Amino acid sequence: MGDIAVIRVPGSLGNEAAFTAEGLMRRHGNVKTVLGQVGGVSGDLRLRRLEWIAGERKFETVHKEFGCAFKVGS
Repeated sequence: MGDIAVIRVPGSLGNEAAFTAEGLMRRHGNVKTVLGQVGGVSGDLRLRRLEWIAGERKFETVHKEFGCAFKVGS
């Protein structure tokens, strides 16, 4: 979304997550932050906890689609 990529990191990758995230940012120049999903969704709003892996330390972005701008994040 916007300039943030959210990925699932298998437990077997462990410390390789940052290496994978750096490669993702190099490949996709618009991605400035990579966050990893931690656990499943919970609560009435079906929220998922995210952790920072690489790039800018931020959890909010603006996603633009079909002429509309949506601010998303925590």
